[in-house]
Amino acid sequence: SLIVLFFAGMLAISAMVLPGISGSFILLMLGLYTYVTFSLRAAIYGQDPSAITVVGVFLLAILLGLLTFSRVLKWLLENYHDITMAALVGLMAGSLRKLWPFVEPNTEGELAPEIPAEFGTDQGMTVLLLVAGLVAVVLLERAGRDKIEGKG
Repeated sequence: SLIVLFFAGMLAISAMVLPGISGSFILLMLGLYTYVTFSLRAAIYGQDPSAITVVGVFLLAILLGLLTFSRVLKWLLENYHDITMAALVGLMAGSLRKLWPFVEPNTEGELAPEIPAEFGTDQGMTVLLLVAGLVAVVLLERAGRDKIEGKG
């Protein structure tokens, strides 16, 4: 129903605001990802009126969810900064297992994260980009701190 789709859209966009959680994954868990993407395709290419309604409801949910959740997150950061930051760091740390680029099949045949035995071009580039990202974050954080303190 459109009501379920509306709340799923709000939940999915709220998840996208948080680090380590994918809005698409939320839609997959709710069983709505295929429905939404199919409706979007039908609305764009087929101008199907029912698909346009679905996409419209979903876009409205995204807009309302983004406006609502960003304010809730802002309030949480203003009133419960340390607890909120701890929760956000926990989400990011928990997502590292899925984001870890070096995986090998384990004894059960499932992909498991591990440190590569050999470092080739791909592994070297991955480490280089990791270091570049860390340096960028540190520099941006320092620039922001300097601006707040009136040094910049």
